[in-house]
Amino acid sequence: MRVRTSPAGLAPSFRRIRAGALACVVFALFAHPAYAQTPSTVNRPRFQGGATFIQAFAVGDFSQRVNTAVGGLVQLDVGLGDSIFSVGGEIGYMGYGHANRKVDVSSLIPEIPNATLSVSTTNYMVPMHARLRAQRRVGRWRPYADALFGGNLISTDSSIDCSANNDSTCSGDNSATNAEDFVLNVGGGGGVLIAFSEAPRVPRLDLSFRYLRGGEATYLTKGAIRREGSTAIFDVSRSRTDMVALYIGAVFGR
Repeated sequence: MRVRTSPAGLAPSFRRIRAGALACVVFALFAHPAYAQTPSTVNRPRFQGGATFIQAFAVGDFSQRVNTAVGGLVQLDVGLGDSIFSVGGEIGYMGYGHANRKVDVSSLIPEIPNATLSVSTTNYMVPMHARLRAQRRVGRWRPYADALFGGNLISTDSSIDCSANNDSTCSGDNSATNAEDFVLNVGGGGGVLIAFSEAPRVPRLDLSFRYLRGGEATYLTKGAIRREGSTAIFDVSRSRTDMVALYIGAVFGR
């Protein structure tokens, strides 16, 4: 037996279906964003950055040629989801020796019997590291541990001090790199972030200690350049470049 239903009888049913479907669409459009913005489902990047003062001490064979290095670094990392881990990087500058000397150039300028030039020599390092950090996420005291991998550029540059010479000799190329080497190094350490205020934008004090194991490098030390007549003699050193370092700085974020 067949039952026939007239179009007029189906119309109310179709209207109810359309109304229900429209209600579902409206609910989905407005309810989903509201749900997605709850703290439990939003995974916003958790950035942290700052600047730090460094006091480094050479160890092993390196300590027989270099005493200390002083400088600073800038750092930036981002948290991995809701975990305690973050990845990032840092780059710094540390000087480990500086010297100024007067060079007699009267033989080149006979009309000025006592002519001299002021020459400045700087020994420095540029450490560059990628970093994995495990850090407590909450609290005013947030201890952390770091694992680092990267390199260290060790260089010695000499230049004519233009300010001391009243810029009279500073045309052309007045600087030179006397020695330069780049070595890989790895390191590890730990520290703590200390918050002195609950305000989110107030920086935290950053205190840490690290051991950095550096590769074997060729480099110059303070006083390793001497002159014999018109010739410069370079007393080159070669050793591993291991260091321990203390850090104190300020960080912002997470």
